[in-house]
Amino acid sequence: MVRRSTAVLGSITVAAAALISVAAPAGATPPDVLIIHSYADGGYINVLTGPVVSGLTATGAFGTITVFDSFQGRGTAPTTATLAGIEVVIVTSDQDFVDTVALGDLLADFVDSGRRVIEATYSFACPTVGTPGSEWGIGGRWESGGYSPLVNPQPSSCADYTWVGGADGVIDAAGSPYVAGVTPPFGTPSGANGMNRNVVAVRNTATTIMSWSDNNALFAVGPNCVMGINIWPPDMHEWNDAASAYQLFANAATVPCTPAGSGTPPPAPVVQPAYTG
Repeated sequence: MVRRSTAVLGSITVAAAALISVAAPAGATPPDVLIIHSYADGGYINVLTGPVVSGLTATGAFGTITVFDSFQGRGTAPTTATLAGIEVVIVTSDQDFVDTVALGDLLADFVDSGRRVIEATYSFACPTVGTPGSEWGIGGRWESGGYSPLVNPQPSSCADYTWVGGADGVIDAAGSPYVAGVTPPFGTPSGANGMNRNVVAVRNTATTIMSWSDNNALFAVGPNCVMGINIWPPDMHEWNDAASAYQLFANAATVPCTPAGSGTPPPAPVVQPAYTG
């Protein structure tokens, strides 16, 4: 896996337009989940299919959890048939997707049909189509339609290889059902890979749920109910409080969410702290 140091960011002010969310109803049927990845390294795939799936399963929030390999050098592109019966997609990358444009179109259709996508690190990358090593991000309608609640805050550079190390999680939306059972700081053990993540900001139409302690975005929800979690899943099993990270994904997958415009209008946007990292 390629890891590169980050550029220094200038001040970025982001805003949040709150969504309507309520606690999950008792007796709700656990959703079936598909994890789409583009991991090249077999060790990372083993962590994803082993500890990560086990950790997510232990939350009791999910039905089936299926892992789909969409790495350009080995896997295939998911299709509408792949998503049959799936209620939640978690997408994460570590190298190029087989077809970033087709993936983005497919996920946009999936969200438009009322189903849920959780986008995780490193898929907040710039999907430079046709450039090997630069198709970690999600292209197509996903990119052009602004579906992700987390975005690259440096228009002059691509975030696909950008990463930063350890920090603590901070809850911005105290009392939100999205952070029920989540107890940051997560506490990365000394010497572990850390909290690897993209350098991203919250889109001005999205709601900030959590931040990293360096003011980098951690978790935000878009008005279309797309969930952006700036965590790289294979890191989580090394954390002292990995259960909180798995619970965060469980909450993102199961807390009911009403897209803006389909019911009560969301409150007026509020200004969030500027990024000064």
